Amino acid sequence: KARGAIKKAGTIFQPVRALRDRMKRPASSSNTPSHPTNGIPAGTPLANTASLSASSVATPRHPDFALVIQPELSAADHGSILDRPQHEAKPGRADILSFSIIDWEFRYQRPQQVMAAFAAMGHRVFYISVSRFLPADSYPRFEIHELAPNVFEVRLAVERAPSLYGEIVDGENADALLASLRDLRRHFAIETAVSFVTLPSWCDVVAAAKARWGWHVLYDCMDEWDGFDVMHPIIIEAEKKLVENADTLIVTAARLEDKWRKAGHSPVLVRNAVDYAFYERAYRPNQLLGKDVPHPIIGYYGGIADWFDVELMVELARAGP
Repeated sequence: KARGAIKKAGTIFQPVRALRDRMKRPASSSNTPSHPTNGIPAGTPLANTASLSASSVATPRHPDFALVIQPELSAADHGSILDRPQHEAKPGRADILSFSIIDWEFRYQRPQQVMAAFAAMGHRVFYISVSRFLPADSYPRFEIHELAPNVFEVRLAVERAPSLYGEIVDGENADALLASLRDLRRHFAIETAVSFVTLPSWCDVVAAAKARWGWHVLYDCMDEWDGFDVMHPIIIEAEKKLVENADTLIVTAARLEDKWRKAGHSPVLVRNAVDYAFYERAYRPNQLLGKDVPHPIIGYYGGIADWFDVELMVELARAGP
């Protein structure tokens, strides 16, 4: 069986042998070009070409040759490649590319909760940073930082750092991001994947990734963006484009569900919820309120943002018992 496999391999590699034999012929042979080919002196044995420097490899000048020789890897390169940890996807588990609205270390909420749940189910989660990017000429074009089992922060190379609340990532910046995603895809062998989007600024990037690599687009519509002062009107318009291109539309509230159904879409209602285990770990007895504080006691858990009515809260506190 081994001899048969070797014989079969020999048949497959006959063209390579022919090329090697041609390059081994002396320069005086009538079948050997008299000028250097690919920047390699005629008659150079194929086995010796790997040690040629990259600068010696020129554009092919003979129609029979289109061989490009790369510099030989050093022993250190061999070790770094072989020792590199391989984070392989589990069979049947799509990879998740999180095009988020916040960085992972920001206040722990829905984007991180959902990604943590995907990771716990065996999906690889690539969480793209929204504030840390690499220069456009970086090599490689991405950085990976493991945050938790199956969760990786990804920093991508861009032409310039985008302002995700005030612009659409398009043009040269989108091209740069897609080139970075291409390299990430090749490195981690990402095939079946979902672009999980929580901000419309990414609409052009995820649409291109869907067209090129077939990545499913899931838009998690968390809020009415026109209620946030930091959101530029262009983001509101981009949301319509994102929804049209999305394969799956998720909403957090009945009001949003009704809004998109009236627009002809079929949203899936997935309400916000408490990550009980997270709050249980963070729970501490309240030392600020004494036993003599009158009831009822009203508590608020959430963000203090521009949509939060602080004045109303103060008035309620003053009017209370």
